[in-house]
Amino acid sequence: MIRRLLPASVLLAASVLLALLARPHSRGVQVRQAGSSYLQALAEDSLQLAHAMLSDSLQRSISPRLLGEIAPEKPLPGARLSGREGGRYLVGFRTAGGTTRTLRVAVDGEGPVIHGDSRLEGLMGRAGDMCVRYARGTVAPAVLQGASPEDFSCPVTGVAYGFSSDGGRLVCPAGHLGGGVVLSTDACSARRDSLAVLAGSYLAVHDSLPAGFGAMYQGLELSPWERVGYTCPADATVHYLLRPDSTVYCPFHDRATPIPVAP
Repeated sequence: MIRRLLPASVLLAASVLLALLARPHSRGVQVRQAGSSYLQALAEDSLQLAHAMLSDSLQRSISPRLLGEIAPEKPLPGARLSGREGGRYLVGFRTAGGTTRTLRVAVDGEGPVIHGDSRLEGLMGRAGDMCVRYARGTVAPAVLQGASPEDFSCPVTGVAYGFSSDGGRLVCPAGHLGGGVVLSTDACSARRDSLAVLAGSYLAVHDSLPAGFGAMYQGLELSPWERVGYTCPADATVHYLLRPDSTVYCPFHDRATPIPVAP
């Protein structure tokens, strides 16, 4: 009775999948084996091999190193052919956490090719942030110390960083940094100088430095338009620090400005 109630299209799709799974050399078996081989290569840290199993477009979009972020601790058993999406087969694997990791596999040319990985797609949604954090936190400070941007590569694509046409910004060829990260320290130095002067004024009437710039402004009773911002102009997420050695320090540029102390 239940079989009669199911739509004919559902029964046909199920019959096709069962037929694919039953044939030892069927396309269904090929794509399941391809998915298992890809995940096994990841689990064994054979990232170059796993990268070579991807489609050409995916290979151009990501570096082998990035695949290490989504490698399972061990090969995932029980590949299940769960359907099709256009010309691609959906192959599901049950993860240790109980969720399903789905691969999209197509038979292109001589053999199966991985066109999609649900874990990879989730990671790619954060790709821009990964590049920005690395560029601002590691590459830009190193370049300001004299390193070449070509010595560093985007953690997503593996392509080397470079300079903008005017030479004043660090850029990512994949566009993750937008217009680029400003490399000049001039604006930062000027802002640190202003903050150091205000910190010196605070010390003129207090015994020690405050915990932060907010407390400093309260202690000086400055109006909002008299206050100076205490984030680096090159990266608004980086806050200056008032250090015990009586300096205003920028973590981004790794530069410090002495606070003038009245005699």
